[in-house]
Amino acid sequence: MTAELFTDLSIDDYHARKDVLSKSMLADFMDCPARFKHVHIDGARKDDKDHLRLGNAVHTLALEPELFHERHYILPEGIRRDARTAAYKEHLEAAGTKTIIRAQDLVNVKGMADSLKANKKALALLQASGKIEASIFWTDQSTGLDLRCRPDFMRDDGLIVDLKTTNSACPDTFERNAFNLGYDVSVALTSEGYHALTGEMPADYVFLAVETEPPYLIEAYNTYTPFQDDVSLLLVGQKRLNKTLHHFAHCKKTNHWPGYSEGIVPLGVPGYQLKQLEAA
Repeated sequence: MTAELFTDLSIDDYHARKDVLSKSMLADFMDCPARFKHVHIDGARKDDKDHLRLGNAVHTLALEPELFHERHYILPEGIRRDARTAAYKEHLEAAGTKTIIRAQDLVNVKGMADSLKANKKALALLQASGKIEASIFWTDQSTGLDLRCRPDFMRDDGLIVDLKTTNSACPDTFERNAFNLGYDVSVALTSEGYHALTGEMPADYVFLAVETEPPYLIEAYNTYTPFQDDVSLLLVGQKRLNKTLHHFAHCKKTNHWPGYSEGIVPLGVPGYQLKQLEAA
């Protein structure tokens, strides 16, 4: 597949391309190949998570406010999100294909968006010309796998901004969560897509993190600058992405999608508990 850029592909059409690997699909595979097969190959239903729904709402309100009500339906207070009730069924029908946001959650969505509009770091990153939620499709040369990414904001100067909602933007907490959630793989995947499209690496990849509760604190993190010796989040992500893609290609070729382990493993004790025992 020759690298292609789509600037008008809807988010629904983007997610419908199940034949092309995305960051979220790779995250499912990294968690457990067998679960990946269950969801993405066998077609099991995967429920939307509330934090993803609210994150998408913040993205739209902060980056494309004119599209917010076109994409989202506000569920009035007092209506439970329960498909067994007649009241909720009415609103489901009224919402159609729009994403449903509870009225009480809209308060925080607006709070986060307003915080981003008032923050100097956020303004410096977002007030530039570029493409919002453009989609890149390409083929990985080493494995032949078809890949895709959809950067939140791809600036014309080559900087990529990834907007993240988080319970804590504190450096220590965000650093741990970023690795556990595979943000390093996001950096590597999007950078590879940008390179496949343009022939160049992005100027940098920045996470713009906004907290989900008042006062909606904001922090920004670049990922190309080394954090230790010559090691950067990009480098870590490239190694994990390469390993994951080759593992995926092997599972696809053999049609063997293992669970967590292929054998019986020893049950250990968490490190912090061992330290407590040693200190006793």
